[in-house]
Amino acid sequence: MELIASTIAFVKKLGDFSYELSGLDRVWNIFFPDKEKKWYHLHVNKYKRTFYITHVSDGGGGLEVEPKKGVRAMDSMGAPSYCVDNHGQLATAWEPLRNICLSQLQVISVVRRKVKMFIMHTILAT
Repeated sequence: MELIASTIAFVKKLGDFSYELSGLDRVWNIFFPDKEKKWYHLHVNKYKRTFYITHVSDGGGGLEVEPKKGVRAMDSMGAPSYCVDNHGQLATAWEPLRNICLSQLQVISVVRRKVKMFIMHTILAT
């Protein structure tokens, strides 16, 4: 259950950030480091109400996320795998990566808010 809740929180957080358009899709390319300074790349497509998250850095499969339905694994060709027997394996593979990314997005959100406040304060002071 933690996998579903935290992944849905992650895709909701993406709504705070700008995206590119590709056809009808919203696209986010997210680059972030871990504590050891190893860089990761997540590619997220949103088509209609479904998010497709791919871990580009390792070339493995991805996640298909429908906020009102849940989280499913995708195989490396992008097709959803509806028969995920063990959410534990999925959680083991994705939670550390998603948690690092989510914490980086939180830091960026805080910095962005502080910059906006500084700009507004500067404008009002002049």
